[in-house]
Amino acid sequence: MQPDKNNLTEQAYIALSQYHHLLSEDAPKQLVFNDVVQLVNGNKKVDADAILQAINQSLTWCRAYKRLIEELCYVQSPHQAAASTEVQAAESIVRETELLKLSFKRDKSNVAHLYALLTLHHPTEFQKEFGVVVNVILNDVFYRMTFPPLSENRTQLLFDEQDAQVQALMDPRADILIMPK
Repeated sequence: MQPDKNNLTEQAYIALSQYHHLLSEDAPKQLVFNDVVQLVNGNKKVDADAILQAINQSLTWCRAYKRLIEELCYVQSPHQAAASTEVQAAESIVRETELLKLSFKRDKSNVAHLYALLTLHHPTEFQKEFGVVVNVILNDVFYRMTFPPLSENRTQLLFDEQDAQVQALMDPRADILIMPK
């Protein structure tokens, strides 16, 4: 018994249209483990924002990403016990370990902007030449920011005060992980 020619034509058309949909720009991209590894390793060719969005939407990817950055991080500053429940001024927030110091300073020309000042006491050559990747984990949400290259073991990044990334950086409950590259 021969298959119906119209049925084969219809199946071929459906397969071809699905294939073109997968290749189109508006098709949702599937996250694979290699994407997460490339993000952790600091590959500039990956779409970091899209990958982080996919990671934050999946508990499985959250766990995998967290394990990778914890295993490969250069410096880690775990969450700190809050001294009080009062809201602190951004300028008074300082996070310091034996390997890093993170503080904040308000921009004098625009009070709605904050500088995050990062000092690494023993930086890698990569961090001196290419910049510092900082991962922040707060309430199982991941934030990733890239600071400029270090100068005299210091770097800074300008944020809007309402930016979720700087709010996470300032939160004492956040885990901060600095990658070697």
